[in-house]
Amino acid sequence: PSPRRGAVVDALVEACRSAAVAVGAPAPSAPWLPPLPARVLADELAAWADPQAARGGLPIALVDLPSERRQLPLRWVPSSGHLLVVGAPGSGRSTTLRTAAVAALGLGWHVHAVGLPADLTHDLLPHVGMGTVLGLDEPRALARLIELLGAEPDARSDRDAPRRLLLLDGLDAVAEPLGSMARGAGLGRLLDLLRTGRSHGVAVAASAGPAMGAGARCAAHLPARLVLPVGDRGAEAIAGVPAGLTGVGRPPGRAVWLPPPAAAAEPAACEAALCQVALALAPAVVHGPSAHGSAPAGRTQERPGRATRLLPLPTRVGRSEMTAARAIAPPGVGGRAAAPRRSPDEVVVGLGGDTAELVRLDVRRGALVVGPPGSGRSTALAVLAEELLAAGRPVAILARDGPLRRLGDARVPQSTCGFAVGRAMELLSRTAPGTVVLVDDLDALEQLAPTVADRLTSLVTTLDLASAAADAHDGADRATGPLTVVVGAAQTVRAATAFRGTVAALRGVRSGIVLSPGEPGSDDVFGSALAWHVDPVRPRAPGRGVRQHGSDLVPVQLLDPTGPDDAGPRPGR
Repeated sequence: PSPRRGAVVDALVEACRSAAVAVGAPAPSAPWLPPLPARVLADELAAWADPQAARGGLPIALVDLPSERRQLPLRWVPSSGHLLVVGAPGSGRSTTLRTAAVAALGLGWHVHAVGLPADLTHDLLPHVGMGTVLGLDEPRALARLIELLGAEPDARSDRDAPRRLLLLDGLDAVAEPLGSMARGAGLGRLLDLLRTGRSHGVAVAASAGPAMGAGARCAAHLPARLVLPVGDRGAEAIAGVPAGLTGVGRPPGRAVWLPPPAAAAEPAACEAALCQVALALAPAVVHGPSAHGSAPAGRTQERPGRATRLLPLPTRVGRSEMTAARAIAPPGVGGRAAAPRRSPDEVVVGLGGDTAELVRLDVRRGALVVGPPGSGRSTALAVLAEELLAAGRPVAILARDGPLRRLGDARVPQSTCGFAVGRAMELLSRTAPGTVVLVDDLDALEQLAPTVADRLTSLVTTLDLASAAADAHDGADRATGPLTVVVGAAQTVRAATAFRGTVAALRGVRSGIVLSPGEPGSDDVFGSALAWHVDPVRPRAPGRGVRQHGSDLVPVQLLDPTGPDDAGPRPGR
């Protein structure tokens, strides 16, 4: 309009206002709602709730419905489909997943988080429903968690309502290392969980950037979408944002809700709409099952059982960590009772398993430690020797150099020697009953001193026959007793191809440690597939391996007695 016409309109509007005030007419309601607030707390969502609306799902945002002139809590209903949060870095992806976690904990769910920043999970850890918390560099532990979640059928009658939530912050960063596990079976395990999660009572919420790579296969199974700021109109269109909602500059936390095809019945969840993700404070109940807290007004809260909490293997285990672990009776996964009293033939070697608890190696019939050079074989034998000596067990050491030889020279010099045939045979001839003979580089000894190797083989065979006889008599006198035990270390490839001699005899015992289990031949040493125990992020980390007793496989990080926190002899690696 022309300036003069605009002035006339303004004057007319002002005259109408003055007349309405003069006659006391009520102010008309605005034909539109105020804009969404820039900050919404999760506990404030109840103030916007429609008393007549259904209350299913997890409240995660405040949604704007202009066509209905309403702003309502947005509730993600996991039974309608898993959730994918798409956004650029700094757009609020991790905060959105935390909001979902707090909402789930408030309803009595179990929550597991992978990749979330520590500052978003540390205040959730005391909650009894908060389970496993992993970094993106722990694919082995994540694969194990997915296995446990997918192995437990949901026996509840309301199976369409999941009660366990898995959060994946960074879908590409999760999918890529999983894809390298077990020849791609790791990623397949995640895809299976996404397909069958409802039957196991599991819901998944994941975050991703606008351009997905390895996680694209998983994204197809996450039909519910929250699209946070992604950078430009083209990226929004690719993410599925309707044309009417693209191109609008949005602050962090301002998202477009894209419901899954099978949308829930609640109106706020059935159409694409703009929303503001809520910021969640810590949940009300943060104690164990014995806590007697009441839920905040408007929140229904069930008291959950303790969630399964897997712990990643430490990158290094020193004496201080071992001391702390010995002081704790490990409950194990799912709150199992503490392990029964152990045999003196079960020697502590490090921390491992699902909960990073003490791991023991059974040496009653002998044992074999294998690994490539630099994997920590000699250090493993030195740890065994120290533990046996601390328990009062006599040991004899055959080693040319390295950590085991240095420990032997310092602690039991009279029972330590190299591969010289005369000295080694003399040492073996005078070993006391029940002695454990530790042999480093056993594969090399077989080539350099075959006479000594034959003597060691006879010791292994004698003990094996005695153990078989004890088994035949209902396990009576199964302890090592007066017989000599042989524990050796060899390179993986040589051990895997040994079919006679001491190494082959110890392979038959099927008790030992396989270090760097991704090394070729590792599966062949004791005849067990180890692919699920290989860490693709650190496949050759020193001291990382699998302890094996028959078919019982336990991932382990061996004690490294060489660190600055450790006292006493330092064998070195």
